[in-house]
Amino acid sequence: MLAGSATAQKMKLGVEGGLNINNLMDHYRTDRNKNSTKYGFHAGVVGEFGLSNHFSIAPGLRYSMKGGEFDWEYNTSVDGRTTVVEQEDKLTFHYIELPVNLIYKTGTEGSGRFMIGGGPYLAYLANAQNKWQTKTLWLENGQPTGNNDRGAQEIGVGDDEGDIVRTLDYGAQAFVGYQLPMGAFVKVGSQVGFANTVPKGSSGMLPNPQVTPENDGFRQKNYNFFVTLGYMFGK
Repeated sequence: MLAGSATAQKMKLGVEGGLNINNLMDHYRTDRNKNSTKYGFHAGVVGEFGLSNHFSIAPGLRYSMKGGEFDWEYNTSVDGRTTVVEQEDKLTFHYIELPVNLIYKTGTEGSGRFMIGGGPYLAYLANAQNKWQTKTLWLENGQPTGNNDRGAQEIGVGDDEGDIVRTLDYGAQAFVGYQLPMGAFVKVGSQVGFANTVPKGSSGMLPNPQVTPENDGFRQKNYNFFVTLGYMFGK
């Protein structure tokens, strides 16, 4: 930033925001579950430091809503009765995210330019919530009966015993896009989380206490598809 006017002319600042289509992919060996996508959004600022006429480094700082939806089904015993439990969890994660991308752009400055980029990201989980619904069904006097329960709660964030989601996430993203001559741009891409979002010794949101990370290797990661609109200021 202090290298001189020639470098300073290649610095730009912009704003961006868009849609997240996120999923939490889990890996374990027992029980049945179905994962569904969670829709959210992201918004923040992005800088662009020109390295040449075609290459630049683009760090950013943004808020990003992620999460996932799960439908669990398992059998348990309640008061000596075999009970079927269906549970639905809708997890919402609120991340503060720092992506750093290397970008290649076609064409010349001041014209419409296709671009392709990618790089790592680091994310801090500020808050997390779960909206849940549980259905139980059993036989009573030969007739099926049951009940429903639902609610919402904040879930523990951290790396201590009893926490549900780890504070830090990291991974990589890649995208393609197009920038108009006046500075507006659109890009589509995806993120792949490398970090296990479940703290060590925790079973995360698994509802069945018989399934533990010790005997089933439970781990969970963020996967995200995004569509972003933005604008870069300056010539």
